[in-house]
Amino acid sequence: MIIFKIYDWIYGISAKHNLLHCSHIFHMDRIIKLKLLHAKTLAYIFIYCIIHIGCKTDSEKVIINYAAGGYDYPTTLIGIDTNLYSYPIDILKGSKDSLDASYYGPYFGKGYKEPNLSLRYLGTDVFRLSYSTAFGFELIFSLTQDKIVVKEITKGSPYPTYDSTELSPFERFLFQEMKYDFPFKYRTKAKKTSRRIDSLTRRYPQLLDINYFRHLMNKSASLNLQNFTFITREINISHATYKDLVTRINECGYWKLPYELPCAQCYLDGFGYMLEANTATKYNCVSAGTCINDTDKFALACQAIIDAAYFGHRINLIMAKDIGGQEAK
Repeated sequence: MIIFKIYDWIYGISAKHNLLHCSHIFHMDRIIKLKLLHAKTLAYIFIYCIIHIGCKTDSEKVIINYAAGGYDYPTTLIGIDTNLYSYPIDILKGSKDSLDASYYGPYFGKGYKEPNLSLRYLGTDVFRLSYSTAFGFELIFSLTQDKIVVKEITKGSPYPTYDSTELSPFERFLFQEMKYDFPFKYRTKAKKTSRRIDSLTRRYPQLLDINYFRHLMNKSASLNLQNFTFITREINISHATYKDLVTRINECGYWKLPYELPCAQCYLDGFGYMLEANTATKYNCVSAGTCINDTDKFALACQAIIDAAYFGHRINLIMAKDIGGQEAK
C-alpha cells in the first residue's frame, strides 16, 4: 500500500508540473505523455530500490567461522535410532545413558515441539540452550541470527511418570533392579554387590536385555500431555548481538569440550543446562550441572544467551558472589 502511494505521489507531481509549463496547446498532449512516461519510469526505479536493496540488507546473513571440533551428522539414517536427540553424543555414552536419551528425547521433542538437531542440518544455524531444575522447571532458549525464541514450562510435564500398577509384581521387581543398576557393570566393584548381581543375572537373564528394559519402561509409562503447557516468547536481536553471543561460544572452547563437563563440587538440588549447535557442517552438544564457584567461559557464554533474552534476573549459572557482583538467587 505504501509503495502504491509513493507511485501516485510521483505520478501526480509530474502531471501538475507538465500542465503548468506547457505554453503551446498543440504540443501539450505529446509533452505530457513523454514526461508522465519519464515519471512512471522513475517511480518504478524508486520502488525497485526499496524492495531489492532494502530486503537485501535485512536478509543478509551473519558469516561466522566456527572453530574446529564438533560432530559430523550421520551420512544415513538407515539403522539409526532417530529417537536419540543428541545422536553422536549418545552413542558414546553407556547403554543406560543412551537408553534414557532415546526414551526421553521424543517426549522432549513432542512436548515442546522441538526438532532433533543432531541428525541433519535444518537450514538455519541455531544454538539451543536447555535449562532445567531438580524440581521440573524447564526453559529452552533457541538462538538464531535475528531472534531468541524462549519456551517456558508453566504447568505439568512433557515426560511420563512411573505407574507401578501397570506391571506385575515380578515385572516390578525386575524393573526396580534395572532402573537403578542397569547395565550393572557400574555396580560390580564391591565383592558383595558383584556376587548379588551375578546371582540375579544368572537367574533372570532378562536383566541384561536392554530391549526388555525398554519394554518395561514403556509399559509403566503414564503420560498426561493435556496437563502440560508452556509459553513461547520471541526476542528480536541485532546481528551485532548474535555475532557477540556466537563469538563467546567459539572462544570458550565449546567445539572441543567433552559432552559432559566435570564438576568438583555441586549442589544436590540444583540445575543442569545443555547447549546444542546445529550448523551447516556439524553438530555439537555440551552439558553442565550446578557447580559451586563455576566461573568457566562456557557457563559465561550460556549466561550471555540468557541475559540477551532478558532472563538474567531469574537464572544465574554463575554460582559465585564475585562475578559481576551478583549472587545466585
